[in-house]
Amino acid sequence: MTNRKSIYSLSRQKIKGLSLISLMISTLISTLCLLAALTAYKNLAQVSITALETSNQDSENALGLLKAQIELQSAGFCIADAKYKTNMLILNEVSLSTERKITTNKAPLNLSIEEPIKQFAILWEKRSLANSGGSEICKDGTSTTCTGLIAINNGLTLLKEMACQSIATDYKTLVWDTEQIITEELDSNYQKTSEARKNTTRINEFIFLKEVKPANCWPFGKSSTQQGIKITLTAPSSLDAYEEEEEEEEEEEEEEKTYTPINVEFSTCLPNIKST
Repeated sequence: MTNRKSIYSLSRQKIKGLSLISLMISTLISTLCLLAALTAYKNLAQVSITALETSNQDSENALGLLKAQIELQSAGFCIADAKYKTNMLILNEVSLSTERKITTNKAPLNLSIEEPIKQFAILWEKRSLANSGGSEICKDGTSTTCTGLIAINNGLTLLKEMACQSIATDYKTLVWDTEQIITEELDSNYQKTSEARKNTTRINEFIFLKEVKPANCWPFGKSSTQQGIKITLTAPSSLDAYEEEEEEEEEEEEEEKTYTPINVEFSTCLPNIKST
């Protein structure tokens, strides 16, 4: 009798625990949360990879521009009364042939440009120090060497130092050894951006010669009354500013975004080269 009452009392009690339906719902919710977390992680990882690639490219560009600046400052070194168009030239619309010779149909530029130039070459002469009585000095008669920078496509290349007679007469016949200091793959690296940019346009992705002019200057920004030549170069960075243009087509409004790189710019003074 006691056993029957206990069984009856248990049957009247409310059964507690998880049903199959509640278990399936909780599993579904957990799965959705996990998928959302994985998607967020994937997007974050992609952004991190893109940021790493572009920051590496920016660093390489900055180092390349610094190397160009250091090389430029050697223009006219140890040459008495070095002058532009005699010991230094700037050429426009240039290319480098398969024989590694500079080709152009344009005459050397004057010391003023109306707008930035994207395919250019800067060529100059310099001399080495001579040893005299245990000291190194600039001395007439030491051999002249020529070197330069050339910007073609969207990269910057160093034309390595080589023996020459006169850069003004020899620049088309010299066979240059080269060293890439800013990569030509600048555009493709910077286009590896988010999905949102797949239908956008990025402009001005070139190395530019922005300014050439006579100036009273000295390297590293030090003030001076000595006249030299000031050269300004620019290169694109991974940072963008974009403009939005709205276009209407049959009751539809389309928005086109054009990205303009925020350029890295540097100016350097060539105190050894006189404008005239």
